[in-house]
Order: sequence, then C-alpha cells, then structure tokens
Amino acid sequence: MKSLEAVIAEEHLAGGQAVSLAQTAHRMYDLAVRIEATARHHFDVVRTKESRVEELMHKLTSSKSQLKLAQTAENHRNRLRLLEAGAEQDPLIHSRSRYDRELHEAARLAHEAEALAGLKGGWS
Repeated sequence: MKSLEAVIAEEHLAGGQAVSLAQTAHRMYDLAVRIEATARHHFDVVRTKESRVEELMHKLTSSKSQLKLAQTAENHRNRLRLLEAGAEQDPLIHSRSRYDRELHEAARLAHEAEALAGLKGGWS
C-alpha cells in the first residue's frame, strides 16, 4: 500500500488509473495473505508429522533395545541349558554338579535377572 501511494503521488495518475492500480494492489495483497496462510498451514502439518515421526523413532529405538535385551537373555538361557545338559550327560561332571554352587548360583542369577527385566518391561 505504501508503494502504491508513492506511485500515485509521483505519477499524478488519473482517477481511473489510480483506482485500477489500487484494485490490483488490493488483489495482490489478498493473494499474499492467502499464500501466507497456506504456507503456515503446511508448516503446521509438517511440524505435526515431524513430531509423530520423532515419537515413532523413540518407540522404535526403545523396541530395538528391548529386542536386544531379549536376544541376550535368550542367548544366555541357551548357554545355561547347554551347560546343564552337558553336566547331565557327563557322569564325572554330573556327580560334581550336584554340589557345584557356582552353576546353581549362575542359574539363580539368570532367573532373577530374567524376572527383573520382565518387571521393568525389558522383554516378555
């Protein structure tokens, strides 16, 4: 509008020309306002989607951590089962393993860790 006023003041336009120029300026201003509103809306949509992506990335990272914990726990369970199975099959180890506190303590700690992780939501 200031530019329009400056042009009108400098050019000494006729009435019809000034009105036409003012109408054009008004249409341009309305268009600029609509474009700005559309841009703001698009930015809001993008921000909302970005927030959702960040939320999903957080959940994905958390799930990945839980999966790693579950895989580690399963690997340790399998190793413990292999140790127990080996002890059952070897007569020398089998007779000793009844009194092997270290093996029993390891099994107890593994079960406690599994239960604790389950309580904390680490794995199902």
